[in-house]
Amino acid sequence: MIIELSQNDQILSSDRISAYGDGCFTTMLVSNTKIELLERHITRLQDGCNRLKILFEEWDNLRVKLNELATLHANKVIKAIISRGYGGRGYGTKEVKSPHCYITISDAPTHYSSLQHTGLILGASSIHLGKQPLLAGIKHLNRLEQVLIKHEMQDLSVDEVIVCDTDSKIIECCSANLFWRKGNTWFTPKLDECGVSGVMRNYIIDIMVNNKLSLVETKQTMQHLLNCDEAFVSNSLMKLINVKEFKIAEQTITLNSSENKFIKWFKENQQEVSINE
Repeated sequence: MIIELSQNDQILSSDRISAYGDGCFTTMLVSNTKIELLERHITRLQDGCNRLKILFEEWDNLRVKLNELATLHANKVIKAIISRGYGGRGYGTKEVKSPHCYITISDAPTHYSSLQHTGLILGASSIHLGKQPLLAGIKHLNRLEQVLIKHEMQDLSVDEVIVCDTDSKIIECCSANLFWRKGNTWFTPKLDECGVSGVMRNYIIDIMVNNKLSLVETKQTMQHLLNCDEAFVSNSLMKLINVKEFKIAEQTITLNSSENKFIKWFKENQQEVSINE
């Protein structure tokens, strides 16, 4: 079942996403009347369902519905949320009724456009992500760590924050993935124990690999990142935004904007994703 929710609609308390966050989701940008990277978003949901053992099967109907909504909601944001379903007793799933997908429509964030011009200031969160390889990479509905990180971030004079795991290795940002370059080599955190493997992140990785750029998925400390030549953050709504400054504890490190080579190349060469000038 696919359900389009309006702003006034409410999800029933018997839905398992209300009590347990038992599901996964993806957030898509409609550019004009086309969803960017739609098939990658579908693949992300399929992977999430497979990992969570949710037997959602209406993929063709979902694809049709998303395309229909895109023609009606140009330049909006569409979120697809897949729930395991209603019912069941406690954590058990045997009595849960069939999975379904909620779809919501909202306005696109407005602040990303200005940050694409100015670059962003990147701080660091004191909150560390717990490790759980079974959930690593997927966009499941249990996002309490991110809620706490965002709450902390409100008191910092930064645009985003770096988040590490319990071994103090860089994993991601609060709402984005992270890439940085030292010399001719690009780095992005390895997400085999925690973190969210974003649709835009995977698209960028494929581009770098296909264009034979040196890219390493790695687990590094903060100091490795702070010595970089170039850095940017990414997600499906912000696309790519360069880091202009690190603001970590007592350190403020400004990056040379002339070094933002990959973003410049990306703007000029990518057809599936547009970045406003």
